[in-house]
Amino acid sequence: MKAALHFLWISLISFQALASIENIPEETIEQYIELSGIEEMIDSMPVQIDAMINQRLLTAENPEVEKEVMLVLTDAWDPSDIKASISNHIQNNSNNREISELLEWRRSSLIMKITAAEAESSDPLFQNNLLRYIADLQVSPPTPETTQAIRRLVVSTDMVSLMVEMTVQVIKAMMSAFMTAESENGSEVTVDINKEINSMRAMLTPQLEQQAILTSYYIYRNISNDELNSYSSFYDSTLGKRELAVVSESLNVAMSLWAEKSAVAIVNNIERNNQP
Repeated sequence: MKAALHFLWISLISFQALASIENIPEETIEQYIELSGIEEMIDSMPVQIDAMINQRLLTAENPEVEKEVMLVLTDAWDPSDIKASISNHIQNNSNNREISELLEWRRSSLIMKITAAEAESSDPLFQNNLLRYIADLQVSPPTPETTQAIRRLVVSTDMVSLMVEMTVQVIKAMMSAFMTAESENGSEVTVDINKEINSMRAMLTPQLEQQAILTSYYIYRNISNDELNSYSSFYDSTLGKRELAVVSESLNVAMSLWAEKSAVAIVNNIERNNQP
């Protein structure tokens, strides 16, 4: 599930009334976040943010301003705050039965094995190892059975939509931050962020679909086809869809808070620099 994250809002709403009357112990939520791989994803996000911003700096018209914005964005990503936001959302939008069942499932040997495999995506050498593996696939392609199992996994976990949404949320935060900086510096800003983001979603979807499949070949290379199909079957179930919906929504909320915090920090920095 970590390999991506967005979806199924109707399912989320249908459980809202039941979830709101239960109080899930904080330690239970913490166990779930640890076992699900969410915590590792939170900790690795600054590296991904840096990579995206550094790429933008290559074509920046005002690199000094953009470097300042880059520092604000990375400083604003506080893993403790992000984790607290996600924990609160999961606690307020789940119930004890769901979390208990998810914990039991995540403690199974198969899911522990898969979560460990997914954790490789946080390794600093992951990208280099992935590229070498993809090159090897051209010489020794996967079997049709493996291709079918991987494609089913990508669809069942809604991996492409989740990857698109996470990427869009980071880019949206970056665009908002840069536009805030330019506006505060006296530049006229006329970009319609929502229009830009909608165009970006359409462009990113086919690109990330290919990336999701190729990355999954590498991440799950030591997972058998039967194990992959078992994993996919869970996410075809009601509980699996619930997990994706709640976690996706919690990440979107946390990303929005990060964007707001970044914008406030940028305004404060510029006002401070403009003081006589």
